[in-house]
Amino acid sequence: EFLKPENVFHSRPHRETRAGQSGSPDDTDLRHAGFRPMVAQVQTEDSMQDSYPRDLIGYGRHIPKVSWPDGANVAVQFVLNYEEGGENSILHGDAASEAFLSEIVGAQPWPGQRHMNMESIYEYGSRAGFWRLWRLFTGRGVPLTVYGIASALARIRMP
Repeated sequence: EFLKPENVFHSRPHRETRAGQSGSPDDTDLRHAGFRPMVAQVQTEDSMQDSYPRDLIGYGRHIPKVSWPDGANVAVQFVLNYEEGGENSILHGDAASEAFLSEIVGAQPWPGQRHMNMESIYEYGSRAGFWRLWRLFTGRGVPLTVYGIASALARIRMP
């Protein structure tokens, strides 16, 4: 019921074309399928105009035609997360050590004290792991995106 075309409005802009006119077949009038462009709203029983900010439909069955360089069939993006120094630690003013994001199975927070094993795991990432991967990608001329936690990046002291 929720995903019937008359209940969901398409939120991606597109050209208003009609079958037989110029334009790619993927841009043809989505209104034919019951979608309306440029609106991100969902109709419910309580209110016919409740706003919902996420696009859960995307392009649906009308995938746009994409032409990648050199005739490639897929595009790949490599992303390296820099999180070391952003974990929970009493050194950062947290009540306990990190417990969730680690390789230590079943790790528990250590209230009021440092967890040297946990810190060692994170420190390896910033001291060696990050730079090993950086050299690997840049040495081969492969573009690399780095997603960094702001508090972790603020703690970097370059030699």
